[in-house]
Amino acid sequence: MAKDPAQRMGGDEAMHQLAELAAGPRAARQREGSAVPAGETTPLQPEEPSASRPPLAVSPPGQGAPAAKTGPQPRQPWRSKILSARVLAVIAAVLVLIGGGIWAGATLLSGPDTRAPRASPALPYGDEVGLMRELRPGDCVHASWPAGRFKDLPTLKVVDCKTNPDGQVLDVNATTSLDDARTNGQGICRGLLRDTVRKMVDVQSFALVPSAAGWDNGARNTACLIFGKTVSFRGPVTDYRKIGDPISVETSSIGDCVDIKKRAEHDYAFTLVDCNKPHELQGLGYVRAPDSVKFDPGNAVYHDLCARRYGSYKSSTRDLFAWIDAEETWNQGFRFVMCLLAMPEEGQKLPPGSAVRTPGD
Repeated sequence: MAKDPAQRMGGDEAMHQLAELAAGPRAARQREGSAVPAGETTPLQPEEPSASRPPLAVSPPGQGAPAAKTGPQPRQPWRSKILSARVLAVIAAVLVLIGGGIWAGATLLSGPDTRAPRASPALPYGDEVGLMRELRPGDCVHASWPAGRFKDLPTLKVVDCKTNPDGQVLDVNATTSLDDARTNGQGICRGLLRDTVRKMVDVQSFALVPSAAGWDNGARNTACLIFGKTVSFRGPVTDYRKIGDPISVETSSIGDCVDIKKRAEHDYAFTLVDCNKPHELQGLGYVRAPDSVKFDPGNAVYHDLCARRYGSYKSSTRDLFAWIDAEETWNQGFRFVMCLLAMPEEGQKLPPGSAVRTPGD
């Protein structure tokens, strides 16, 4: 078989030759122009004796020759054996031809890929941050800070805002140059998020600037995020919350209007509601409890802390409500109490409208 695949016998040609061998030598002679004239028969040549063909027996003296048999003679078995051998030889050649083509194709497929590796696109904020795309307002992220919160670049992953994110993108800022973004990005984001930081508790703004490779690849926006200083958020924050969403102290803001549902003694579910409709509570602000104070929703010390800070709101028609959130976050260092304006009697609602002046108003 030829080494060059182009010189090898094709499958159709091999099958054609196989058909010729199956037809026998007479068909071959006819194809070559040696056909027997009409009305003539081809004389049979005497066959040489061999091991497979013993010589004809001679009758002993006095005995007549055996009667000749009439009718068609059976095909000699040795001719079938020769034909079968030839057919098998051609079949073997075809199988070798097919096997060689399969082997050649497998060799090409399994050979080493000598093409140059495709370059990966530049990540917008660099390999350390790890994000594949630019951040957009509303994106929530999980953050891993190798050296501690806000001490270096975090590794970020965009996540569902309902999965206790560490931070959320609240704004983006386009700058004219990478140097401008690096020099002024943090200050720009502080200005953009100043009112939000004032309304929330224990949070900090953070500017995520494109990397040099990301800038060259078209990333132009500095992402302005807000992170919890001590613990993660338990849902989206600010305007990315919806009316009817559950909220926590970590995701609340001054001025929020809230309805509560009592689940057990000193245990309430808090829901964000429209301030233009009657509501049970409205957020006034926050106080930090001393480290010595244990988590105990029934402890009057939280109400006393709120009365010291926001006692001026208290009257014969208004009262204060102190809200601490979860023991888990309390033990992690988040020791903030939210102080809310309430009606004197449980179940009563404040009239529509805001009774609280919020930072930035």
